[in-house]
Amino acid sequence: MAILILGGTMTYTFSGTVKSVGQTQTFGSKGFQKRTLVLEDDGDSKYPNLVQFNLKKDKCELADGLKEGDHVSVKFALSGRAWDKDGVVRYFTDLDIFNIEGGSSSSGSNAKSPLGRVELPEEMPDSGGGEDLPF
Repeated sequence: MAILILGGTMTYTFSGTVKSVGQTQTFGSKGFQKRTLVLEDDGDSKYPNLVQFNLKKDKCELADGLKEGDHVSVKFALSGRAWDKDGVVRYFTDLDIFNIEGGSSSSGSNAKSPLGRVELPEEMPDSGGGEDLPF
C-alpha cells in the first residue's frame, strides 16, 4: 500500500480483485448517494483479506462497468467520526475512493478524479539520512 499526502489529506493506494460491486443507494431528502466496492488483496495469504470501500456522491459512477474478478487499483482517503446515541459513543471509519484504475473498462473511463491522476514514485528519494529512521 502506498501513502501520499495530497492537499493536506493522506491518501492511500490498494490493489486487488473485485469481489462485490454494490448498487448505488440514495439517502435523505437531499439525495446523498453511496455505493460499496469490496476488494480482495493481492497477497498469497491462506485467509483472504476482504476490504470494503465506499464511493460517495459523484464518485459512485467510478464503479460502473466493474465486475467480479476484475483487477483494480484504488486511491482512497481514510476518514473517521464519532456518533453519540443515548450516551453510547460509536466510532466509524470509512475508506472513501476518489479514483479507480483498471477493471473491464481500463481504457481510462474509470480513472476519473477531480484531483487529476496521481502518480506515486517507485522509490522515495534519498534524503541523505541513510537508514536512520526516527521510529
